[in-house]
Amino acid sequence: TASPTASPTEAPVAPTRAMFAQEDFDGHHTNLLQEFDVGGNWDGGDNDFFGVGSVGNWPQPTGLPWDISDATIVDMSNNGYTSPTDDCGIFGQHRDPNDSFFALADLRDMGSATVDWEFNVEDYTDLRLSIDFAGISNLHSNYPNYHGFGTDTDIKFTIDYDGCTQEVFVLQAVNTDPSFMTRPMDNGNESGGGRLLKVTGDNAVTKFLAEDGSVAANQYLDKSVPAGPGQGQIDTFSTEDGS
Repeated sequence: TASPTASPTEAPVAPTRAMFAQEDFDGHHTNLLQEFDVGGNWDGGDNDFFGVGSVGNWPQPTGLPWDISDATIVDMSNNGYTSPTDDCGIFGQHRDPNDSFFALADLRDMGSATVDWEFNVEDYTDLRLSIDFAGISNLHSNYPNYHGFGTDTDIKFTIDYDGCTQEVFVLQAVNTDPSFMTRPMDNGNESGGGRLLKVTGDNAVTKFLAEDGSVAANQYLDKSVPAGPGQGQIDTFSTEDGS
């Protein structure tokens, strides 16, 4: 008798994904119905800001806020200031000066703020939302007992899809994790310190590293890559919509 023939097995095929809705703040968008108007930028003076800008065209006359600027080597704010001891800044010398981003800085003085984007996602299912996030804590703050991000930090990204509301990204302050170090400053010094911001949500959140797109072992916010592959870029956080 003939030997039994094994039935061939096919490897599972990952679903094909396509980007069909986006906003990059540089004039490139897809299926965008309503966006943030840069005329609504909030300038609280000094280090306070809520809105859109780029390193090369920052809307505040005082320049890029110090907690966004890595000024260890280059004067990122164009105000004649560099500081080799700076330990709190997201973007440094390798950031594309024309790459715009949405920024929040020192919102304590504003109280609260909300911004909405509306996209046309009709007839699409199995959705995934991805956003590039960055953030850096400041251990040596002038505010007493600050020690990194404040415990009252409350930043949420909520979607409303066909009447179903989900908190897809929730940024929460958590105590320092000894297994995690934020990326170094441009001059190689340690950055940040104190409480970190962790990204969670109603569904699982995956962090993809800016250096090579690999999956990170944590969901903490970090500064941009100071040098080498992915320099000037920030990590991407992604989640399923759960619908």
